[in-house]
Amino acid sequence: MKRNPALIVCMATLGFSSLIGKQSISASAADNSVASAAAKNPAAAKAAAAARSPLFQSGIALYNARRYEEASRYFTEVVKKEPYNSEAFYYLGTCQHLIGDSTACTRLYEYIVKHFPESPAASSAKQYLEKNSAIAGAASADNQQQMKETVEAIKSAIKKASTAPASMQSLVQIVRPRADRPNVSESAVMAIKQAVDKMPQSVKNVLWTSGVKIFVTPTVEDYEPGCKYQEARGYEGGTYKSCPAFYHNRKIVMAEHTMDENDESVKDAIPPGQMVNTLYHETGHALDFCLDNISHSEEFKHAYLLDSAQIDPATAHTLRYYLQKSEGGQQECCAELIGLLLGQTERHTTEMRASFPLTIKVLKAKLGL
Repeated sequence: MKRNPALIVCMATLGFSSLIGKQSISASAADNSVASAAAKNPAAAKAAAAARSPLFQSGIALYNARRYEEASRYFTEVVKKEPYNSEAFYYLGTCQHLIGDSTACTRLYEYIVKHFPESPAASSAKQYLEKNSAIAGAASADNQQQMKETVEAIKSAIKKASTAPASMQSLVQIVRPRADRPNVSESAVMAIKQAVDKMPQSVKNVLWTSGVKIFVTPTVEDYEPGCKYQEARGYEGGTYKSCPAFYHNRKIVMAEHTMDENDESVKDAIPPGQMVNTLYHETGHALDFCLDNISHSEEFKHAYLLDSAQIDPATAHTLRYYLQKSEGGQQECCAELIGLLLGQTERHTTEMRASFPLTIKVLKAKLGL
């Protein structure tokens, strides 16, 4: 089940946009379009650097001191270690321009626009590329070789960062109980960890690179106390007290116990095997979200509607939760079918496989299965 409250999206690079276009870097660069686009506000730069790695901070300090060649070396090391740091790529490209290597600058800006299209860095890089498309700079042989080695190192770092380790058990975290509730059992934790490790490599890669975490908690309330008063989708008026699991904002929450809706007493532990089946469904929600909302893609919706139209009335009644006339139906069907592909054996397995052949085919392609 997926949490309904609106997601709060935190843009880590938000401060970056305030660093551009505030004042000239130098008098000689003031009339240059790139230098103007990369101009810095020292106070804002200092605040942004404080939130970054020591290497990035050192590069910023050298950049503000106009020691661009030295700064370039630091930003090169940053992008090797942090291949998704669009700001570091942008500073590296700007440094290359300011030391006279326009070709290297252009290549780095093109890389930013291609791989970080929604970032503030891409917006500034795109402006440079549009205004200077006809300008060709001659880079030295040494700089060309250096940039070639840097690009290769970046590709290697990205490949490494995109591959999950053999064991994914570090993603699983245990929540301490509140009040007098029981601790999560070792058998429940071990079952969840083993299930994650057995998932297909392509699935583990997505979970790993997207930063998904799995929390095993005594009850949902132990993880998030306030949610016990919130209505849970699919529980026909019930709250999260009677909910065994949910997914929200790259977090999968698995409860070993549910609570009575009336007196809030803790019910018997959910068997580990049942928790694993629920984990597969919630992992389906996580993959849906992390892969750009598969359930909202035109390809998925087309297959889903074609399959839905062929379901007989009796089966449609059985599968009504996955056929809701809202986006909830698409999301829950997507999660449930991914759960089946991961190994789920409970709930309408036979009916789901028989009723959604086209949708399953789309999901297999999306997941690389």
